Amino acid sequence: MEYIELMQEVIDYIEQHLDEQLSVDDICQYSGYSKYHFQRLFYAVTGETIGHYMMNRRLTEAATLLLESNKSVVSIAMDTGFQSHEVFTRAFQRNFHKSPSSFRKSGSLSKYFTKYPIQLSYLYNKQHHLLDKVDEVYMEQKEVWGMTVQSKDQSDIRQCWKQFGDRMKVEKDSETLPRYGIIQYPNEFKLELEFEYTAGVSQPLQTRANDTLSSVTVPGSKYVVFYHRGSVADILHSYPYIYGAFIPSSNYILNHTYNIEVYGPNWSEHKGSHDVIQLLIPVQSK
Repeated sequence: MEYIELMQEVIDYIEQHLDEQLSVDDICQYSGYSKYHFQRLFYAVTGETIGHYMMNRRLTEAATLLLESNKSVVSIAMDTGFQSHEVFTRAFQRNFHKSPSSFRKSGSLSKYFTKYPIQLSYLYNKQHHLLDKVDEVYMEQKEVWGMTVQSKDQSDIRQCWKQFGDRMKVEKDSETLPRYGIIQYPNEFKLELEFEYTAGVSQPLQTRANDTLSSVTVPGSKYVVFYHRGSVADILHSYPYIYGAFIPSSNYILNHTYNIEVYGPNWSEHKGSHDVIQLLIPVQSK
């Protein structure tokens, strides 16, 4: 698992420079990958953005210093890599629901608000490869009609599919249509990763009262197709392999800021491990 070792190297690098003005650009450059590629890899493997990980690590170190040292709040802010006392205070209040001074008086650090360095054993245990063979295809421009959410986590996606499933129950001949999940990533990952997710089908739907339907057009592209077997929740374990192992060692580079998931018309996440979900990654040759 080459990408797991890489992630540990990068996390160690972050830890060594946590008290400096370390940027996402610095980290991506150290990784040896493009900024866009490594941001996706880091999120796929750890479940959080680079910015979110660094912020929470700095806040945990700051909280520890507040309780275990006599340093001033200003000094602690500077020692943990924050640009100013004001930025530190706002971030600390948002995370711990107390000002640094009030926190220091409380004398306790809850494990629920702390972030300790990610360890290699955790990264290994987090990954389970459930991918079959790989194909290369070219797909023409496709328009998908369905429902779209601004998402931060899997609960938003599950709710989107539930609403779309309820909507499709009244759609004529809907049982023959494959379902598409379109994940549209931002060009720049912020502190929290917000992406747009569309659950839909590739034909127009009948408009009804109070409909909240949307459409997404994905451009024609070459795709590498992976075949995921098992629970939809385990897709989160397949993407790290795609971004961290397959793409870097292949003759491909990422081509667009989206992925496509293709589900059969009768797919159900409750059926077990015999259903296949296609994961389409848009690429171009190096």
